[in-house]
Amino acid sequence: AVEGGTQDITITANFEYEVSKNADWVTFVKTPNSITVTVPNYAEEEVRTAEITISNEKYNISKTIKVTQSAFEPKLHVAPSEISFTADGGSQKASVTANCEYTISTTADWISYAETENVITITVFNNEDIKTRSAEIIVSSEKYNVSKTIKVTQAAFVPKFEISTTTTSYEYDYRGGEFTVAITSNFAYDVTTTVDWVISNKTANGITISVLNSVEVEERTAEITISNEKYGISKVVNVTQGAFVPKWTIEPEILTFAIEGGTQ
Repeated sequence: AVEGGTQDITITANFEYEVSKNADWVTFVKTPNSITVTVPNYAEEEVRTAEITISNEKYNISKTIKVTQSAFEPKLHVAPSEISFTADGGSQKASVTANCEYTISTTADWISYAETENVITITVFNNEDIKTRSAEIIVSSEKYNVSKTIKVTQAAFVPKFEISTTTTSYEYDYRGGEFTVAITSNFAYDVTTTVDWVISNKTANGITISVLNSVEVEERTAEITISNEKYGISKVVNVTQGAFVPKWTIEPEILTFAIEGGTQ
């Protein structure tokens, strides 16, 4: 068989004889009435044969024993052949059954793998794209030209964005003020404003908006844009600030001094 082994050959003769072989992969041990033939494990895909010759030159006697060893049949199996992940990624395992050496590779940089005792641990990173993606883990033996694949599919990222407020328009008088916009999101976003008198700061749960004091005599407006260009998401918060109304009084309006002068 392909695994090799040992077999005995009984020899009955009334004369001395020699034993020879024509292949180095066959070995034998000679005893008075037999020879023990040993064949090692075989790893090629073609049947191989050899001959052991038992002979006596003086008497011109020769016998040949044909030794045949079966071809190696490579076997490679992986299970499962398909694995699916959510957009959050994670790790899953696949098993490999093989009687030959093999290598593992992947067609994508968002997949990593590790092998221990014929088990492949496949790890998929977080998917930030809004499209489903797929790739393959390839288990193959170049020598025997056998290959198996594990198809890896990961769901698309679904962006979620919500402004947890009843209004997106805020009004302040010239003295300004501060307000907070609560935001629920599963992605990073940018905050921009159209003016320099509105200041925005990101917080763990949204953004805090500060409206500065105004000395303008006309009403002014601003827009705060919360957006993510990659996902095409944009929300606008409007701010209106009333005009500054100058007020002053002078009392008294008439000062009367005596001829001696003085201070009032």
